Amino acid sequence: MLFDCESTVVITKFNSLSDSALIGYCQNFGKIIRWSMKTSTQANEPYALIMFATISSATSILSHSNYTIDGVHVLILNYQQHVNRHSSVKKPANLKSLTKKKKYISDGKAKINGL
Repeated sequence: MLFDCESTVVITKFNSLSDSALIGYCQNFGKIIRWSMKTSTQANEPYALIMFATISSATSILSHSNYTIDGVHVLILNYQQHVNRHSSVKKPANLKSLTKKKKYISDGKAKINGL
């Protein structure tokens, strides 16, 4: 499932809030076209990805400084802020090799055995 970085927000620290409560809150800022939640059983820190139909909807929700949904204070960041907060996460080894492959191809020096 693909999410556009510019129209997607990441919600964390939502504890036991239901997905319907999160979606309901976010719908106040615009049409949601895709969403995904990772619970505490699926991720170390539960989070939700919410992709809006327009970038302006994402910008609108991010313009607020305090987010309280059904009495629970949550953290809402744009996708890039969320990635930067977790930048200590190492890239998988296969990602490095893909980067090297791309370099060889872009240089016009694709190595058959090196790929």
